[in-house]
Amino acid sequence: MIETARLRLRLWQDRDLPAFAEMNADPRVRKFFPSLLTREESDASVARFQEMYALDGYAFMATELRETSEFIGLIGIQRMNFLLPGLSVPAVEIGWRINEKSWGKGLATEGARACLSLAFEKFHLPEVVAFTIPANLPSRRVMEKLGMIRNPDEDFDDPRIPAGHPFQRHVLYRIQKLACGEQYLAMAFAQLTYRESLRDIEACLGAIGPKLYHMGIGSAVARSTLADANENRDWRIFSDFAQVLIRTAIKLYAND
Repeated sequence: MIETARLRLRLWQDRDLPAFAEMNADPRVRKFFPSLLTREESDASVARFQEMYALDGYAFMATELRETSEFIGLIGIQRMNFLLPGLSVPAVEIGWRINEKSWGKGLATEGARACLSLAFEKFHLPEVVAFTIPANLPSRRVMEKLGMIRNPDEDFDDPRIPAGHPFQRHVLYRIQKLACGEQYLAMAFAQLTYRESLRDIEACLGAIGPKLYHMGIGSAVARSTLADANENRDWRIFSDFAQVLIRTAIKLYAND
């Protein structure tokens, strides 16, 4: 189970099935999917989530409001059931689907951030991906808020959708665990440019996104990812590295 300020992500229960089936039969919720789901198809998808959880220890999870225990949909990470060139195997995707009355409140982003922490800190996954059709701007905004990056060259045709279907083309977003060196570079950038908060760091690094690679940072730096890295990595790693840099600098400038 995962808990955030407003959400509880938990294992599926039989009482969730009717509400989930109602969502999957709602054309507004399924607007960016190729079809609606019958009750049998909706229940079968939950059974697959449960099977994946039993195998991997993570999957798309039933999501409810902490305050009322009201079921609102699903959020989670799950092993992909098809292969894409260039992705690690097994590739893990992050996804969300919540009912209409819960839209526009930041709930998908809140739950997804907690799932990324789970992916990187508990399961030590090297990368998490997300994908949707190009027109699904609400979900794409969530992906971008999470610090995920899209490379248009990696857009793909979903092999599960018939050729020629208008929803076959998908955009792919990625996020990788912040490596120790990337964390150091991000914090050094923050110190040298007088950034005052993680939000400030995220905004400034995001503004120079195309240049991050040349700085030695391989992906976008989300403040949630940086916060997790700062909390879970021993600060003495950087203290020791600083001493190495100082000794090197002393040798280089000994004659100045």
